[in-house]
Amino acid sequence: MTKFLVWIETKFMPPMAKLAEQKHLKAIRDGVISTLSLILVGSFFLIIANPPIASWAEAIAPYTADIVIPFRITMGLMSIYASYGMGYSLAKSYKLDGITGGVLSLATFLMLTVPVNVDALLPEGQGIGWVLPMGNLGGAGMFSAILAMIFAVESLRFFKNRNLMIKMPEQVPDSVARSFEALIPGAFVITIVWIIRVLLDFDLNSFILSIFTPINDILGNNLIGVLVPVIFITLLWAAGVHGMSVIGSVARPMWLVMLDANGQALADGAAPNQLPYIAPEQFYQWTVWIGGAGSTLALCILLLFAKSVYLKQVGRFSIIPSLFNINEPLIFG
Repeated sequence: MTKFLVWIETKFMPPMAKLAEQKHLKAIRDGVISTLSLILVGSFFLIIANPPIASWAEAIAPYTADIVIPFRITMGLMSIYASYGMGYSLAKSYKLDGITGGVLSLATFLMLTVPVNVDALLPEGQGIGWVLPMGNLGGAGMFSAILAMIFAVESLRFFKNRNLMIKMPEQVPDSVARSFEALIPGAFVITIVWIIRVLLDFDLNSFILSIFTPINDILGNNLIGVLVPVIFITLLWAAGVHGMSVIGSVARPMWLVMLDANGQALADGAAPNQLPYIAPEQFYQWTVWIGGAGSTLALCILLLFAKSVYLKQVGRFSIIPSLFNINEPLIFG
């Protein structure tokens, strides 16, 4: 056992600690987490539209389509919000302008979705012009949003480091100067994506999903796929590294794809026991990590009755966060 712990500390922990600080993974983590509030709000409306009591469900059935609109605008567009957040975070890590990085990432991601003219599908005089299909703007487009963010911000950094930008005089307001600085990188990024998506007719979203769908099936509907993240997260915690920060940076985009697929299926009328994925991130939160990573709620309760004054204090200030699966105060305490 001692040799195993030494191996964790000397061989396993150092590369994992470096991975947790990798700029692109940190940007993905920060950008995805920035969408959490919108996901929670959208989920509330989804719960209201699908109450667990049959009589309530029948009463609100005529209004379900209207009730789930906030869900479709929040979770249904989560990749849009995440693309901006990830681009902002990565640009700031390079000491570039965060707003420019976020906007370029968002524009690059939207360029991957071809607008559709729906006038021909509607009666004459009722046309609404061009629309963006929402199918790839939610969780299904998360991997494309990540690639778009990396390409956009790295291109911005490339042009910035080589001074291939339009410089404005100091008297020009910063907001205007930033717009002109982003002109050349923006033209480059959008042109490249336009060539790939429109001229070459290469659907990056479909290609990436075809690659990651088998992985999602393993992570979302397979016991081994569930155990692997749990084992790595607990090993990292045992070595003193925040396990969810490392593993979550890699797995959370896939978990969000599963969550979005489940939410869309539920909003479209699927039964709760017929959703496509069993184990998105919420599965871990409410069936594996009771009280936080390591299922420490029971330990927190035991500490409330400890003879040690210090341990009793740790239990007291940790009990409330532990009820919400936040156990950093307990672990570090």
